[in-house]
Amino acid sequence: MAKSIGLDAAKFTACYNDAATKDAVAASIQEGNTLFGINGTPGNVVLNRETGKYVVVNGAYPVSKFETEVAALLK
Repeated sequence: MAKSIGLDAAKFTACYNDAATKDAVAASIQEGNTLFGINGTPGNVVLNRETGKYVVVNGAYPVSKFETEVAALLK
């Protein structure tokens, strides 16, 4: 699949199998669960870094859902 979208298959496989990659993914999953209560995929956090306010969007939604959430956080 990686090759079909233009990635270097060997580099992709090496990255995929690298323990550091697996550790980074595990840390990201733990952070999402601990800080935001995300416990499945897709789970997304729309975050306003200036105010610290955020919205958790659990589930698959169209782009318009995210645009609405971003607009609300910018108010």
